[in-house]
Amino acid sequence: MLHVLTDQEYEFIAGKDPAGTYDRDTRESIYWILEKLEEAGRKCSRYEKKVYNRFISASFGILLGENARVTGNIQHSGGMTVRGHFDGEIRVADTLTVEKTGVVIANIMAETVVCKGEIQGEVQARRFIQITQDGRVQGGIHAPSVRIDQGGILDGQCQVKARPRVTQREKGWQRNRFRRTG
Repeated sequence: MLHVLTDQEYEFIAGKDPAGTYDRDTRESIYWILEKLEEAGRKCSRYEKKVYNRFISASFGILLGENARVTGNIQHSGGMTVRGHFDGEIRVADTLTVEKTGVVIANIMAETVVCKGEIQGEVQARRFIQITQDGRVQGGIHAPSVRIDQGGILDGQCQVKARPRVTQREKGWQRNRFRRTG
């Protein structure tokens, strides 16, 4: 039994993944429903509270659809999937995936980069870069681990460098530095 949301709103949000990647309209709809539940507070049914709690700390990924043509800079705490055309700079904390239909002309920084389409620019990944059989990268790539599938193209330089490891001594220094005293 629902007290705040309509059946359609509930079905919409219940069918979404809190870690999913969504286009702008879908993200705005999810945020609108969450705001509606937050304002209702105690009036929410237990089903509505359950959905709200599932999504309250979600960090949705950005999806640029096939027909999208975007220019600018994106800095996002989640991931991103590009199916259209993007020109600018991209910094994401999670995975950037450029689909077969995607074209990215940008300098990129991400945790992981998967290129199934086309990237032009410098690509830096903190963990891993993969260029699939249909992928093409023009520019330098920098990551601790790189995989280029048969048929994948890299037209540029590749720098594979291990991530710096934090020693136990440095970890202890950081932990002690921020310890409360008194």
